[in-house]
Amino acid sequence: MSMVINNPKEILSFFKSKFFEALSQGKFMDYEEVKKQCYFFLFDEDDVSPLDFSLCQRWFESVGQLSSLKSFIEDEQIREIIVHRPNFIQIDQMGQLKSISHDFFCELEFQQILEVLASRNLIFWNFSNPFQSFFAHIGGHSFRATLIHHCLTPSGFSKLFLRKIKSVNCSLNLFGATAATQNMIIDSVNKKSNILICGKTGSGKTTLLKALMETISDQEHILVLEDTHELKLDRNNFSYLLSDQLNQKKTLSSYMTYAMRMRPDRILLGEMRSSEVIPFLLAMNTGHNGLMATIHANNAKDALKRVALLFSLYSTHQQLTYDLVLNLICSNLDYVIYLEDKSIKEIVKVLGSENDQAYVEHII
Repeated sequence: MSMVINNPKEILSFFKSKFFEALSQGKFMDYEEVKKQCYFFLFDEDDVSPLDFSLCQRWFESVGQLSSLKSFIEDEQIREIIVHRPNFIQIDQMGQLKSISHDFFCELEFQQILEVLASRNLIFWNFSNPFQSFFAHIGGHSFRATLIHHCLTPSGFSKLFLRKIKSVNCSLNLFGATAATQNMIIDSVNKKSNILICGKTGSGKTTLLKALMETISDQEHILVLEDTHELKLDRNNFSYLLSDQLNQKKTLSSYMTYAMRMRPDRILLGEMRSSEVIPFLLAMNTGHNGLMATIHANNAKDALKRVALLFSLYSTHQQLTYDLVLNLICSNLDYVIYLEDKSIKEIVKVLGSENDQAYVEHII
């Protein structure tokens, strides 16, 4: 076999062609696999000089690990990174959103870089599936990655949202609550109260749910249902089920319907957004205790109304009025915790409802 090329730039060009050829066929090759392919086609046994893959390695790191964002990925104060286009990003630094203009990515390769991120995480992302959200390891850190395909944007550029997932053990001390409040919350968990955690995006809902998970006895069997694996706890008594948006048999709603067959002591739902609210509430209504979930809402009472609205929207039982649904919720839910900017701002005990009004007792 004769040597075709040996210039590092030409080798990089060939390296890219082999990598993207495999990617177009649905296969993600790691660096060593692509390098092996290049050696097969380019290496000349009669020429003892090795091929220079230095540019290839740097390029692969920039594609696979988003190395151009390395300083932001490693900054502990940065919670979220939004890549709007190759030369413009926004970062959430301790709750403050900052805009930064710089040539972070090659414009011609930007779409391919995002496709690599999806492919290496086994995510099917294209015109037919333009919105995808998934768990990803990038640069040694854990993220919830969300991809918006360029077919949805007038700019012609796809978008990437990276929300950092902290791997450290969570504690109620992180949420600004007094010792008495923390004891009250722990006591309600121990008594297997049904608890709903609410707040805006980035308010700390998932982190608080993790903290509550830490307080649960390891003698119980806990079933955790999520669309992205964020509620991780290294215990053998936890069963995790991850949903798949492309498979109707693997939705959060379908998991809830047969969850009882798994003999859970508690069910934890990562986030209530659509039809999963129905079997979740019905599980409460059949006497199952210790259920916990999160939901987006502006305050504690608003969370109750939002659950009722979701139930009304997705339920096939049209005879169930909003008032009856709200009564079902308020009869079975014990507490609602409202978060704002990583702090517990409100805890209410749910007392009941009359007509379209929910009645609660403010604990804090």
